[in-house]
Amino acid sequence: MTAAPKPEADAPVKRMPKLTPEGEARLYEIKARNEMVRAIAGESWGAKLSMIQARAFAEYMRRFNLDISEIDNLGGRPYRNGRYYMRRVAELAAAERVEWYKGRHIGPDARLEEFAKAGEQWAIDERFDRLKECIRLGVPADAVYVYVVTVKMKELALPTEGVKWWSPQTAGSDKRKKSDPVADENPGLTVETRAWRRCGRLCAAEIPELREQEAEMEFAANETHAAMIEEATEVEITKPVAGLDDDAYAEPARQNAITEGPAKPIETDADIRRADAALVEREAAR
Repeated sequence: MTAAPKPEADAPVKRMPKLTPEGEARLYEIKARNEMVRAIAGESWGAKLSMIQARAFAEYMRRFNLDISEIDNLGGRPYRNGRYYMRRVAELAAAERVEWYKGRHIGPDARLEEFAKAGEQWAIDERFDRLKECIRLGVPADAVYVYVVTVKMKELALPTEGVKWWSPQTAGSDKRKKSDPVADENPGLTVETRAWRRCGRLCAAEIPELREQEAEMEFAANETHAAMIEEATEVEITKPVAGLDDDAYAEPARQNAITEGPAKPIETDADIRRADAALVEREAAR
């Protein structure tokens, strides 16, 4: 009777196959996307996204070269905030397509009032100028924080302005006021970023090239939102129903495990290479 062969102690570890240049490029994209997913998971608006949803946001950001600080989650839809438009205006200025730009607070200021009451002429002039600007721009009289952004595009004859304001929510006194927890928490910063977004979008609407870029980004944002709705619907319809065979839910259960809970991106290069190889095999099988 012969003894069973002993397993070799130093058996070679199976290595991942070397990727083609196209595969290496794909690997780089996956790694960059996963880094973006990690950053998204660290944001207050991204912590509750599933892995698939976070990756959809990451792909949107990668496609349009957006920083994590330039995006918010508006009901499952990527929302380019004022920081993005601040950067774009600065880039256009560097490219000599913007002649000048500025942002200014024109709301009331208690310190300004004190100096004006003390007879300081500069404060009196500033207070009057702010009031005049608020009237010209149609800002409500009860606005406490007001910010206006002005951009002079070289292609346009007149400067473009974007203004946003915040009014205090006093119970029963202002029927126009809607719930806005973001602005209520930090009104000064909120009016700044929203005014930049407003002005940036107005500038883009007047320039065909920029208008096309905005339209492409809006279309992609809508696609991302639609994909998230579709995923949520799939998860909802795959919940087990009493009385049906458990085997019928084997695949849906796997899907639920993927889509529910916070984002958990691939961690190691080996995992990424396996995922990449699986993608290549799947594409080849089609």
